[in-house]
Amino acid sequence: MMRPPCLSTAVLVLLLVPWAASARPAAPAPPLPRPTGAVVNVSTEPQLRTAVQRLKSGVTIVLAPGTYRLTDALMIRGPLTDVAIRGRTGNRDDVVIAGPGMTKAGAGGVAYGIWTGGRVERITIANLTIRDVYYHPIIFNPGTERPHVYNVRLVDAGQQFIKANPGPGGGGVNGGVVEYSVIEYTRTAESDYTNGVDVHGGANWIIRHNLFRNIVAPDDRLAGPAILVWNHSRDTLVEGNTFLNCARGIAYGLDVKPGGDHAGGIIRNNVFYRSKDEPGDVGIIVSDSRETQVLNNTVFVSGTYPTPIEYRFTGATDILLANNLLDGVIGRRDGATGIERSNSTEAAAEMFVSPATGDLHLNATARAAIDRGSQLANVTDDWDGEPRPAGAASDIGAHEYRPRDGREYNPAPVRAVSIVGWLAISVVAAAAGQQTPPTRAPHNAAEFDELFQQVKNWGRWGKDDQLGSANLVTAAKRKQAISLAKTGESVSLAHNPLTERADDNASPFEHTMNRGFTTDTYRVSYHGYAHSHIDALCHILYKDQTYNGYARAEVNTEKGCTKLGIENLKNGIITRGLLIDIPRLKGVPYLEPGTPVYVEDLEAWEKKAGVKVASGDAIFLRTGRWARRVAVGPWPVGQRAAGFHASVAPWIKARGVAFVGGDAAQDVVPSMVEGVNLPVHTLLLTGLGINLLDNQDLEAVGEKAAKLNRWEFMLTIAPVPVTGGTGFPLNALATF
Repeated sequence: MMRPPCLSTAVLVLLLVPWAASARPAAPAPPLPRPTGAVVNVSTEPQLRTAVQRLKSGVTIVLAPGTYRLTDALMIRGPLTDVAIRGRTGNRDDVVIAGPGMTKAGAGGVAYGIWTGGRVERITIANLTIRDVYYHPIIFNPGTERPHVYNVRLVDAGQQFIKANPGPGGGGVNGGVVEYSVIEYTRTAESDYTNGVDVHGGANWIIRHNLFRNIVAPDDRLAGPAILVWNHSRDTLVEGNTFLNCARGIAYGLDVKPGGDHAGGIIRNNVFYRSKDEPGDVGIIVSDSRETQVLNNTVFVSGTYPTPIEYRFTGATDILLANNLLDGVIGRRDGATGIERSNSTEAAAEMFVSPATGDLHLNATARAAIDRGSQLANVTDDWDGEPRPAGAASDIGAHEYRPRDGREYNPAPVRAVSIVGWLAISVVAAAAGQQTPPTRAPHNAAEFDELFQQVKNWGRWGKDDQLGSANLVTAAKRKQAISLAKTGESVSLAHNPLTERADDNASPFEHTMNRGFTTDTYRVSYHGYAHSHIDALCHILYKDQTYNGYARAEVNTEKGCTKLGIENLKNGIITRGLLIDIPRLKGVPYLEPGTPVYVEDLEAWEKKAGVKVASGDAIFLRTGRWARRVAVGPWPVGQRAAGFHASVAPWIKARGVAFVGGDAAQDVVPSMVEGVNLPVHTLLLTGLGINLLDNQDLEAVGEKAAKLNRWEFMLTIAPVPVTGGTGFPLNALATF
């Protein structure tokens, strides 16, 4: 599936073409309370199956981290009340319940992940992943009431991911809640018969703060809506969700039915994005549903469908559609009636922070939306959970514009929750059994701004400078670097391209042989957390400015960066490289995700290794990311990663560091700076003018350096000089 370009994302197809980036739902999810009743701990699939078979009311089954490969569905039969199946940690990726595949039927196949029926009231399914089953990862049958799906990841289902079936005499499962979860296909569904959440005849469902990704069908067929609530359902609330490259988004009702296919309910503060190369249909539709409200949603389909929001059929009466922002008209079809108020059909890519990555926060140019909305009693906050209005009046769309929204480019947008900032991160880390790191400045956006102003190098090498800290690599520095090549042994710092979609690889590298099999085509979107690459200085902006104070409008254009592009490094870089191996310092194979690296760690490493970082050096931080991937498998590095804390920036400036690399994306994630995403990226790239080398594989160079007991080497960097490029995939070399 082709994805659109964005000003800060470049791609390679023989030369370069656009590919996908990914977004995240609310993260971290606020921790659930501890179980109040009896707890049964399990660590193997047979233990889990036995615990489910013996489940009694008031019991919580707690799963230890690991993969549980199902041989059959987990059948939970009532009567039962107040039961739960949940992972031990707060990380849904630590526990994986896996079937043999969504196409595997019959003998050897697994139809369902978790199945409930027969009066099961108040069941919680939390903190785990279910994937690769033939029908439904989760199915709630009649008699199930008030189920709660929380912080769950569902991947590759043969049909609907969460299905709530109707009863034989009407009605269905009531009071369900689905929140803080990810529902996605790694590529496409098996057929067009799929939905993310499919509710029949249910009342009072709440579906909020989830990410729905790639809910699409193969072979140009049209997949069902990511959220479908119908068959006489009523009073549904869908809010704060993100939909990325889905064929359809939210549907209240589907067909015309006596008495209506749906009634009541609110759809508010949702974000729907689809690229121009992804075919699809409507983002939000109200069909045969009366008295439904569609409020403050942002639907950007990149021109793939003329009416991104629709209401349809004569049963769709008394509909209120207000404060919605979309790139098309609102469609009123087949006799539907309602009120349309303060909607804007003028959505354009330049209004948003980074539409190609799904970040539809408004920037300062979004004049058609800022302060243009009506005051609505049922909308008191926005997608981020922050109060409306932020200005003179409410904004149109899911986001209230705040000046900080446009401060930094966000390659994997994160939804804030009601518990925000360092407190939320600390609580979740503790719930996951991690040691909570100490907090230190900068704590918030205001302190970050002070730090940025303190360290920035703007004007240091002239008002027209485009090299930034690369100016520190002098002829003398190159000669020093060359002298380090004593044995002539060279080691690549690149990780081989990842060709399979995984939690840390939303955009797999694609290699296609052309006719005759003597030429080939490469496709890769290299920015992100998977592929080894170098960032150009135009890749990250702060307050709509690049390094050296150039304005966004002056630099970042549809045709590429007019300044600071990767072509400025055409002559290559030869300098002294230094490996900073913090796991080796601490005596562990790798740092756990979320571990910050502080100045004292850097100086302790200097002492241990007998080196000192000096002007013109390139430093490489090894956290052991790739070693951990081998040990435990992929995880969402964009959500949890060890890395530099923002407080290291003054030290990096004082030492005169010219280039910074690492085995992830430099930043500790979560960032530990409330309200600021990727603060280290922003400080180094935009403030100091330091090109960053992300996702380097530092395992081999670490072994070589340890064997030689030499932690310095000659570094060679030679990116392809794409004019206006925001970076390039890279095979940097260390020569000892």
